[in-house]
Amino acid sequence: MGGCPSSSLPIEKAVLNVSSATNFSVQLQTQSVECDQCPFFDQKVVHPNSTESLLVNTTFATLVRIVSVKTSDEVVCNQFSYHFGEWGKYHLEVETGNVCGIRTLQEPVESNLYVLWCFLFYVSLATIWIIGNIVYRRIRNNAAEDERLLVSDLGSPSERSGSSHIWSFSADPSVSRLRERLHSLDTFRGICIILMIFVNYGGGKYWFFKHSTWNGLTVADVVFPWFVWIMGVSIALSLQSQLRKAIAKKRIFLKIVRRSIVLFILGLILNSKYNR
Repeated sequence: MGGCPSSSLPIEKAVLNVSSATNFSVQLQTQSVECDQCPFFDQKVVHPNSTESLLVNTTFATLVRIVSVKTSDEVVCNQFSYHFGEWGKYHLEVETGNVCGIRTLQEPVESNLYVLWCFLFYVSLATIWIIGNIVYRRIRNNAAEDERLLVSDLGSPSERSGSSHIWSFSADPSVSRLRERLHSLDTFRGICIILMIFVNYGGGKYWFFKHSTWNGLTVADVVFPWFVWIMGVSIALSLQSQLRKAIAKKRIFLKIVRRSIVLFILGLILNSKYNR
């Protein structure tokens, strides 16, 4: 295991070589710092003047402790925490006199940079889109203002004698105004759907795209609460819009019941596949 190249290691793993200079066998015990008051796990038994290798998790910092094999209560090295880097290679040397130290044999890689670059890329695209939209609207508004000034100075061409060409200008832009949606809510919904799909298909095996086992909070844990919030806002906006249109409350209620039944049946069908 000690000779494994970094490219063959699993994601969020590192290699730890443990060597002992003591004249008795010792045991390596580890536990994640995220697990509060949890017992240590027995890992490798290291015999005198020998070296053992194992894989350690790099998601969170690790508590490390060395005890004697004969008497597990005898602590050879007091517990300490160390955050191993992904695909790194480390060496833990156990010496007499409660002396233990970790040194780096091979520098780890920063795999989270790929997510950061991807995030910055899409943020840049969104920024370019927003700036382009602002510039386009300003140009369109300036053109509309020029037309309005032209009409106010020369009058409507349809009123001029001898003119067969008829121009039409809308004095009130709100007349042709279409039904507008809350773009911020639609954008937030789209982000949630993208995250949901990404999480359901493994999330690139990054730990922050996985649900927390117990304590803690990751990106995957907030997708469903975000959907619940979006649903609540959408219901309020939809009901307000329908009541403004003087739609009968009975008709609104029947629509809600029908949609609920359809969603329940669809969920039942989807969750009945593959003998689930």
